[in-house]
Amino acid sequence: MNFSQVKSILIFNFIAFILLFLSLFVYNSFENTKLYVGEKSLLLELDSIAEMSSNIDNYLVDTIGTNLYKNLNASLILQLDIEAYLNSFITSKYKNIFVVDNKSKQNEFRVLADGRLKLFAEKLGFDESFKPNNKAWNTVLQTKEPLSFRQDKDGLWQTYLHPILQNNRVIAILAIDFSIENFNQIQKNLNLLDTIFYIFIMVMIISIVLLLFFSYLDFQREKKMKRISNELAKEINKVKELNNSLEKKVDIKVAEIKRSQAYFETIFNTTRDAIAVIDKRTNFLFANRAYFELTQLSRQELYQESAYSLTISHEKQRTLSIMEEGFRRGFYYDLKTSYLNCIGENVEVSHDMVAMPDGISFLLVTRDITIENRLKREKEFQEQQLLQQSRLAQMGEMISMIAHQWRQPLAAIGATSAKIRIKAHLNKVDNDMTIKTSDKIESLVQHLSQTIDDFRNFFKSDKIKREVTYTQMIDSILEIATATIVAKHIMLIKSLECDEKMNTYASEVKQVILNLLKNAEDALLEINISDPTIVLATYVENGKLVLEVSDNAGGIPDSIREQIFDPYFSTKKEKNGTGLGLYMSKIIIEEHCEGELSVYNNDRGAVFKISMNPIVH
Repeated sequence: MNFSQVKSILIFNFIAFILLFLSLFVYNSFENTKLYVGEKSLLLELDSIAEMSSNIDNYLVDTIGTNLYKNLNASLILQLDIEAYLNSFITSKYKNIFVVDNKSKQNEFRVLADGRLKLFAEKLGFDESFKPNNKAWNTVLQTKEPLSFRQDKDGLWQTYLHPILQNNRVIAILAIDFSIENFNQIQKNLNLLDTIFYIFIMVMIISIVLLLFFSYLDFQREKKMKRISNELAKEINKVKELNNSLEKKVDIKVAEIKRSQAYFETIFNTTRDAIAVIDKRTNFLFANRAYFELTQLSRQELYQESAYSLTISHEKQRTLSIMEEGFRRGFYYDLKTSYLNCIGENVEVSHDMVAMPDGISFLLVTRDITIENRLKREKEFQEQQLLQQSRLAQMGEMISMIAHQWRQPLAAIGATSAKIRIKAHLNKVDNDMTIKTSDKIESLVQHLSQTIDDFRNFFKSDKIKREVTYTQMIDSILEIATATIVAKHIMLIKSLECDEKMNTYASEVKQVILNLLKNAEDALLEINISDPTIVLATYVENGKLVLEVSDNAGGIPDSIREQIFDPYFSTKKEKNGTGLGLYMSKIIIEEHCEGELSVYNNDRGAVFKISMNPIVH
């Protein structure tokens, strides 16, 4: 820093100090003027009101007389004239003018006249009691001198009290509420100027201090400037080297992004699922190659279509309603519908839709499930065929049971018939005997007919679910199967502790129970034990309705327990076992009836367990 620069700073600082001194002098002069102007403006206002009060005082005494209350009380017209006169003075500057006199009590006055119009709710009526909350009123009575006071600390209104004297006695007080807004405004302006002067002086002081401070900093800065410039040159060279290195890194990163984009496009266009981006009107905004193949449309043709327009006509409304729900929720999965491609073929599809980050478009993933549904339908058809095959096998077993049940009634009918024939040859047939014999034959025929009805009902297909209990189904089965089981010297034990109802296909469940009974019977006959036993037990466990069919045939070997529910797996091949019984039983319970069929071994033998859901009320 040279000498001329130092000289300039010193001169500038000297001028600043002079200006600061002059500012302090002006500020002090302004403070004195502010006090004078504030007091003078209020005094002028009070002088004006005092003069107006004297005029009103003279008018009231001249018009009413010295006995104000008595004369006003005697004349309503005079009251109205005085109020009108007082009202003539009311302006935006004078809010109210009213006259009161003192009652016998010291702090209680009565109203003689109120200059406000009647439409004001605050208007005081003649002879109305008035209790001021300011001691100034009593002071006026005592001193007989006018007095002024503010109505509130921060308000814009002040009250002037003027005593009306007669023979050196206060006969009434004239009250004038006048605005001091102009005075307040003057005070605010003066205070504002005061604040501005104060701020200016503080700014001057701070400026001088800052100037000295920055002068010192500037001197120090000049010293460091040269050193910094040398260091900066070195840093610039480093930055150039870094920039060259950064350019190389950017080029490498751009190449990586391009490769990633190519990978993404390859994956996007080679995935088997059709992927597209749609808007909230289901218009296609972007799609991969699989979508063009699915719809058999070109890129241009697809972008002129929408997911709604591609949907077959009878599915349009349902599909659109579900997609609108997906737009509201931000996602929807597994919306099954059908497209009509450009060659007129129905394509069964499943949509998954998820909102994109922009919130106005959605990612639509569409899978062609035509083959999947066809295979599912074929599987269902095969299961129906297997079910029918299993049913036919059970029907043969049931016919064998019925034949066993019919053997005894038919023998009884034959014996009764022979007995009647012999009696007839011997001429010993009478009416009583004929009736008894006919009744017996009729009873046996009804039993045979009931057996046929039970057989027909057992294999009747249930198209709808119905409410039923395990006990009802077991009783229906045992009416047909008990005789055969007992005939083979197998003990049948029932422990039925569950009478809660389930809603299911009763006929199919009965087929499963009968199949489990027949398997237990075959297992017991195969090992030929001395006390073969089958136990039917029902109970409730963890909210499930459970039926267990168990035997004492020793159980299922661990090596094959996991295979017994597989199709065509049988342990009775030498006895023409099909291997479909347990497979179809599991299909019926778990897929048709929404239950569970499982097996385990206890210490006596195998236990097949059916678990079903109860009816929830």
